[in-house]
Amino acid sequence: MKVCVGVSASGLTHPGSLYASLSYGDNEFGQTEEIEDSTNPTWKKIFILDCGDAEEGNVAVSIRSKIDDTEVGRAQFGVAKIMAHKNSVVHEELQDGGVIFLFASDHITDEFTFKLQLSGKDLANLDGAGIGGLFKDKSDPFYEVQNSTGDVVYKSEVIENDLNPEWAMAEIDLQSLCESDFDAPIELTCFDRDLGKRRELIGSFQSTVNDLVVAAAYDKSLVLFVDEKEMGTILVLRAECDVFESVAKTLNAAAKDKEILDVERRVFASKSKALEKKQKKLEEVRQYAAARNRSLVVTSATLTEARRAADEAKSASLTAAEQLDELRESGLRGSLKFQFIGKELKNVELFTNFDKSDPFFVIQKQDGDNVWSHVFISNVVQNNLNPEWDVSEVAVADICSHNLDDPFRVVVFDHNESGKHKLIGHFETSISSVISTQISGEAIVVTDGKDETGHIGVPYAEVVGFVDPDEAEDNAKKLKAKADTARYYAIGAEHRAKLAKKNAEEAQNTVQALERDLHTFEVENEIARMNALKRTVSTRLQELALGS
Repeated sequence: MKVCVGVSASGLTHPGSLYASLSYGDNEFGQTEEIEDSTNPTWKKIFILDCGDAEEGNVAVSIRSKIDDTEVGRAQFGVAKIMAHKNSVVHEELQDGGVIFLFASDHITDEFTFKLQLSGKDLANLDGAGIGGLFKDKSDPFYEVQNSTGDVVYKSEVIENDLNPEWAMAEIDLQSLCESDFDAPIELTCFDRDLGKRRELIGSFQSTVNDLVVAAAYDKSLVLFVDEKEMGTILVLRAECDVFESVAKTLNAAAKDKEILDVERRVFASKSKALEKKQKKLEEVRQYAAARNRSLVVTSATLTEARRAADEAKSASLTAAEQLDELRESGLRGSLKFQFIGKELKNVELFTNFDKSDPFFVIQKQDGDNVWSHVFISNVVQNNLNPEWDVSEVAVADICSHNLDDPFRVVVFDHNESGKHKLIGHFETSISSVISTQISGEAIVVTDGKDETGHIGVPYAEVVGFVDPDEAEDNAKKLKAKADTARYYAIGAEHRAKLAKKNAEEAQNTVQALERDLHTFEVENEIARMNALKRTVSTRLQELALGS
């Protein structure tokens, strides 16, 4: 079975001079023209896929850059899928972004006509001077088109005395011209008609239907030659055939509709997320309303109990404030106890076959922009690329200025007795990250520039005696707020019951309003879901009367 195949792409992430190579099995059966500076190319050339009666195997489409021959994207289409969607479009999305479209139609050329209009430019003048040199004469050019078997399938009219002729539109039976093969060689020969039936050869060139279509689309000229001598150029003004127009129109419509379908699916996804938020919000408001109803019955607390609670809250707030002041004066407390182990550290010794690095690490604190100072130096482990350093301890205040998320740097060196230690690598971390790494069991990557030079594991890490100033401040604020609340409660015990009732009514009204809003949004979301799921590129092309 033979099918006519066209290809396009959209949304490519690599603009440039791009072409597509089409292969069936291990054999390439088509290579398109190059299209420059486009991320949404629709190639003009179309090709014939002859897969016999088999529907196994794949058609591979590789989009490549003509500049460096790198592959921009690749997709595979099963022959069975192509046959199932014959006269329509199949597409595959690329991993790095973009889509490749493949159009396959029945290969019928009997009913198609190839329309071709040519013009000449600076054709060679074979007539030269007239009789006796009394007047100047120019060539009277016409051209013939021969198919791959050498048969002349078209002969143009003669344009007299003109080296830049523009011939009339030719209409050539496509089957006679290329026997259903758009890459079959055809020859165009340009002649100068002389007196009688004599004619002189101006020049000729070989081409294909595909190449003529491309030449017309991109204003490419074709050179006439005689024995490797240039005899002028031929411009392809028009090269048209319904089969080419149908393929291009269908591929362009498929790409456009793919964009529309993607938008509809994104709309549905966005509405689905919004629906989830509304459902969550409704549940939160329902819980809030239930809480307000429960608080409505809490009106029996006595003023004495309220005052006692206020006194206790005030005392706790004052105590927390004093502790916070003391903590601010003394600075960060506590220390980090930890052990680092190296894993497959880079050997930076000169003679790596006979010696290994003697690694140790330094902890550095950042004192300003790109300014780091040493705060801790580990022991040296001799001749070992997988060192287990001693359990170490460093004061939190030595490496942190504000909290446990403050960054510090760990630099790993190869020890040298001369004091000129060689850098193995470094990484930045924090106390919080060290604790997390110990819990997860993961390793920290050591790098030198862009190179990975090993890993650091943390089998043991804990923070001892640390009091977080931020937590202490938050706790003091909470206790003060609690004391204020208790005081206000004592003053407004009787008023709270009325306020609770008001809050409960407002919460219930909010629930009802959100339920109505949610119902409306669920209907809209269902419409968006149906739009996103029921339509495909193929069904949309059928709606446009561009597919089967």
